[in-house]
Amino acid sequence: MTNDRFAQEGVRALDALVDAGLLTSADTTTTTPRFTLGPDGGSGEAVVPAKTYELTDAGRAAYRTYESGVGSVGAFCYGRWESEIVGFTDPAESSEGNLTTVTYTRRLADTPSWAAVPVLASRSTTRRHGAAGPEQLRMYLVRTDTGWVRTGG
Repeated sequence: MTNDRFAQEGVRALDALVDAGLLTSADTTTTTPRFTLGPDGGSGEAVVPAKTYELTDAGRAAYRTYESGVGSVGAFCYGRWESEIVGFTDPAESSEGNLTTVTYTRRLADTPSWAAVPVLASRSTTRRHGAAGPEQLRMYLVRTDTGWVRTGG
């Protein structure tokens, strides 16, 4: 059994990427396990409608892969972060060493028009936060022998 709502949202997102020119789609069929009740029931396979999706040239240009804790994953690049330092505290001694707090803003820049399509924008927490405009954040840095390094603070 599949979660139909999740599957429908995924198909809507893929179709939005088709509309944006990042993917192509084609109708096809696939086989899936099935179980039926009744005198002729039992396990078997059923041929069901399906779609295949492939990257277009524009899609390949916007698609990035990277290593994560579960292996190689990929996603479409929907912009880049621009950051600006707002301020920082005077370095002070802490249990970790000489510590400073840097306050900065960041915003998404160079965002393609397809990234604003609601079904696509709603699928990424980072994108939702970045779409709201600049956000102010803090970073804690500790001085080490090799320079300032980010720490948990």
